Amino acid sequence: FIGGEFDVLAPGLMVESEEIVAECEYFIVAPNHYHVHWVQTPEGDVASVAAHELDTMETAINWTHTDVIVHPFADYVKRPGCTPNDQYRSCDKSRLRELLCRAVERRIALEIQPRYWCQPERAGELSELFDSWLALGGLIAPGSDAHTLESLRHWARCYDAMVQRFCLTPDL
Repeated sequence: FIGGEFDVLAPGLMVESEEIVAECEYFIVAPNHYHVHWVQTPEGDVASVAAHELDTMETAINWTHTDVIVHPFADYVKRPGCTPNDQYRSCDKSRLRELLCRAVERRIALEIQPRYWCQPERAGELSELFDSWLALGGLIAPGSDAHTLESLRHWARCYDAMVQRFCLTPDL
């Protein structure tokens, strides 16, 4: 496959180039690359950050090309009280469930990264998100977010534990 990772720039706004989209067969979407200057960083308290995350997830779900949504509730908001677990804990769970159901209907996969579920201080309540996702029949995309070969080697050693923890099979 030829694919690319595309950013949600802000709620309702995708970064896309018709030329690049035309070349891709597979589309990974990041709803929360707040660490790059062209992506809108959420303002306010953790509830506002969580609401922003749901808005950007909705943008990714609504984009017709999306195959995978990567690192939901990532740790790119560097403020006290805005950890991935804080964001998840503070989000509107009924809206999240509605969005997850829509993603399942569209057969969009959700990425699980070892850096979250292999580290208890990061995984915490995010495991609940993935359990809910799988209970809805959601597809999983094992990810690493590895940007170096050494990083990929490190996280690849964790995949067996991820497969066992979430009872993953090739059809998920």
